[in-house]
Amino acid sequence: FNFVLTHRLAQAEGAQLGLRIDDLDTGRVRSEYLEDIYESLQWLGLTWDLGSKDATDNTWWQSSRIHRYNEVLDELRRRDLVFACTCSRAEIAAENDRLGFPLSDSTYPGTCLHRGIDLDAENVAWRLRDRDLSLPHCVVRQRNGMPAYIIATVIDDVDHGITHIVRGDDLLEVSQAQHHIAGLMPWLAPYRRIRVHHHFVILDADG
Repeated sequence: FNFVLTHRLAQAEGAQLGLRIDDLDTGRVRSEYLEDIYESLQWLGLTWDLGSKDATDNTWWQSSRIHRYNEVLDELRRRDLVFACTCSRAEIAAENDRLGFPLSDSTYPGTCLHRGIDLDAENVAWRLRDRDLSLPHCVVRQRNGMPAYIIATVIDDVDHGITHIVRGDDLLEVSQAQHHIAGLMPWLAPYRRIRVHHHFVILDADG
C-alpha cells in the first residue's frame, strides 16, 4: 500500500523512486519476508529506479551501511550528545506509572540521564541527551549495539539525496523527532528540506 502511494507520487513529481530495505531490527528479519517484498511489487507491476533490485542485491539495505551509522554515533558521542541507558521497557513503564506519566513507549522519564553509565558497557542503549523532541531522549543505538531506525534513516535520506518521504501516520512522532535530530549536526540539515507525506494506516478488525 505504501509503495503504491509512493510510486504514484514519484510519477506525479517526475521523481526517481528508490527502494530501501530497513533491516536493522535483526530479530524481525526473515528471508521469506524480504523475498515477499520483491515478489509482491513484481506482481503489482511496480518498478523503481534506485536501490536494491532483488533479494540478492544489498544496495540500500541498512545492514550494509552499519559503518556509516557508527561514524555518526561516534560523532554524537564525541559531542557528548548521548548517554547510556540500561532501562527495560517494563522498568520504563513502571517508572512512568509511579510518576503519573502516560504509559507509552515514547515517554522516557530520564532515569539513566545522570547515572554516568559507561557508553561501552554491555547491554546498554544510547539515548540522546536533548529532551526537546517529540520522543524525549530517543534511542539512537540499540542495546545490541545496532544503530536505531530513527537515526539511520536520517543518515540514509541525506546521503541518498531524498526529496520526498512517504510513510504511515503511525510514524508521525518519529518524523518530528528526526526533523529535530537533523538540526544537531550541520551536514544533516538537508533532511529538514525533505517533504514528508503521512498516510493513514490500514487496520484489521482488532485495530
